[in-house]
Formats: sequence, structure tokens, C-alpha cells
Amino acid sequence: MELLMGVPQHHREIFEHVDSYLSKRFPYGIESLMVSLPSNIEEIKDKFPIFKLEDNFPYKLAKMYEKKGTRIIPGCGPIRSNPFDSILSSVLWYLSDTYVTHLTGERHLNTINNQDPQVVVVGVQQANYIKRNLPKVEYVVMHIAPRTFPEMIGQVVVNPFKPTQIITLKQ
Repeated sequence: MELLMGVPQHHREIFEHVDSYLSKRFPYGIESLMVSLPSNIEEIKDKFPIFKLEDNFPYKLAKMYEKKGTRIIPGCGPIRSNPFDSILSSVLWYLSDTYVTHLTGERHLNTINNQDPQVVVVGVQQANYIKRNLPKVEYVVMHIAPRTFPEMIGQVVVNPFKPTQIITLKQ
């Protein structure tokens, strides 16, 4: 892995900045990119249109780079195909991605070890987990400068772990 990037995946504004950074950093393209998506995302997106993937940061990034010829590596395991299990799995996947970093962090590490992506772009919490387990990897954090007190608290709680570089964007 050449680059680990931690981003606040739930901010739409950051998408263009991440793409711009990656395009400058890798002007000849990215061979492989790992993002926080379930391995069967294409299967479940048709079954559950309630999940608006066109607004989903990892999905948008994956689709954009797939069009550029990048091999996309989903960093999470599959979501079950049984409708009840799938909805439950989707909710748990989201919650674990947001609150229970250890579960997705382990999956990400397994995927990194098995697939060897060139670039990994995941949420800051997951990136922190990966950095703790792979301390020599270059780690860039991109975040948006907080405007409100709750946003400031959120930035303290999700403090990057020994990043190589922090890129702060204004809202």
C-alpha cells in the first residue's frame, strides 16, 4: 500500500478534494483502490433502492475511479441476500463503520493483506485502526474545519493517529 487516506465520508463537499488530491498525487492513475463498501454492493443496490448510493462517498469514489480503469477493492464483507438479514446487515455495517471501528478495521486489514491495494480511502476511525496496525504506511488525513462546537468535539473524538499529513478544508 502506497497511501492510506482518512476522510470524513459523510461530507459531500470533500469528494472533489479527495479526487483532486489523488489525481495530483497519482497523475498516471491508480492501479487499485480500496474503499469501505461491502463486497456485494452491486447486488444489494438493486434490491434496496432505499440506500441512495449516488450520495454515498465510497460508492461515488469507487465508480469514478472504476471508470478511470482503477481496480476497485471493497473493504468490507458481503451483506446477506435474505431481505431481513440484508437490511439488518446494512444497518449493522453502517453502525460498525461509524461506531464499532474494530469490526470493520479487522475486515479492512484482512482485505489489505489479501488484495494489496495501492491506495486505501476509508473513514478516519478505520484509517486510525489501520495505521496502528501498519505503522509504516503513509497516512494522509483530510478533514473539514469545524464551524460549530459539536463539530469541534467530533474532531477531538476522531483525532487522527500519527498522520503523515493533515489537510484541513474550510466549509
